[in-house]
Amino acid sequence: MMRQEMKCCNIKAEKVEQAWEIIEAGLLANRYASLFADGLSMASFYTEAMDTDSHDATKVINVEELRKDFVTTYEE
Repeated sequence: MMRQEMKCCNIKAEKVEQAWEIIEAGLLANRYASLFADGLSMASFYTEAMDTDSHDATKVINVEELRKDFVTTYEE
């Protein structure tokens, strides 16, 4: 909403800086939510640190392979 008001020049001159701060916070929140959703959708555990914007299938730990060992160890 604030971005639209800024585009239409409906912000008072003395409130422009405050409006930009609100816009920046909204963009950062949107970016965080998108990255969080991507992380959940991939549900991947990696053998080394990965950038949030990248995915390397060769470095993914196959959790399903470890699942049987976990269950066996837990039951023992």
